[in-house]
Amino acid sequence: MSDKRSELNLHVAKSLIQFIVVLFFGALVADFYKRVERQRTENDRLAHFREDIRKRLGEAYQQAKKCRSKIRASGITTQHCDSMAAMEQLGIDAYRCQCELLNEVQLDLEKLWHEVDCFRCAFTHDKDIVNRIKIMSGFIRKVVDEYEANWCNLSSVCKEERTIPKLKMLAHLVGKSTEGWFREKFCDRYSEAIDFIRRDELRP
Repeated sequence: MSDKRSELNLHVAKSLIQFIVVLFFGALVADFYKRVERQRTENDRLAHFREDIRKRLGEAYQQAKKCRSKIRASGITTQHCDSMAAMEQLGIDAYRCQCELLNEVQLDLEKLWHEVDCFRCAFTHDKDIVNRIKIMSGFIRKVVDEYEANWCNLSSVCKEERTIPKLKMLAHLVGKSTEGWFREKFCDRYSEAIDFIRRDELRP
């Protein structure tokens, strides 16, 4: 009787140990899959954030180029000469309208670099991206600041022409596409920022 009881107790003990082992490893496996799922969700969230930053940066870049093209189309350009001639009413109107849009572009760029700065974990080269967008934003800010400082004089122009030799930032904006500050401080910095972002997007 005693042997049967001992055998029964041993069997119960083995079954209990097996149950505990199964329960323990089951919990480990469940925890592992939960961690994997959380990591996948986090990776998806970061990937979406990177894509959103890249798209919005591209939109701001394209908007600035459109503004530049419209100002140049009104006759304000240093593409074919070193200094701009007189500004006619058409050019003044284009300058005003496009600088209002450029002000929005600058605010968008400022918001972008703040967002990247707040979510540094999303990027390997976060400081480089912030730096590039800051340079882009700073260039556009100077263009807009110059417009605001000179608008009172330009707005008084009717049919007569007014020479504009002192609008240095405007000259940089509408100058040659292959050189100058627009290329150096805006286009090239944009390309670098996008390159840094794409590296993270392509990272496994």
